[in-house]
Amino acid sequence: MPKTSGYTLLEVMISMFLLSIAMLGMDVMAVQSLHENRKIYYLSVAINEIEAMSERLQALGNADGLTEQITRWKQEINNLLPQSQGQVTGSFPDYEITLFWNQSTCQKITNGCLKTSVHVV
Repeated sequence: MPKTSGYTLLEVMISMFLLSIAMLGMDVMAVQSLHENRKIYYLSVAINEIEAMSERLQALGNADGLTEQITRWKQEINNLLPQSQGQVTGSFPDYEITLFWNQSTCQKITNGCLKTSVHVV
């Protein structure tokens, strides 16, 4: 029988199987990357919103209108973050701003919870 050159069907099938395993691994990495990017996006939005509320408190000082500003801020965060809630506690000049999303409470430090204290001067 003469010797032929080329690949057998079995060799091609094994190569395709190995290539598909490698492609599946890359898919998993891409999905995880998208998930982490979304978490980082929400965190950056939350940081910006906490800073915005802090600036509002600084601008108000001891003036009236605090309840209106808190209501507007809560509407903004509900539009920007999934399942979000914000709280402003305390009284002039010391406030604590809490913002959490994708969870129901902010009891421990997690990826969906930010707290900061503001001293208004």
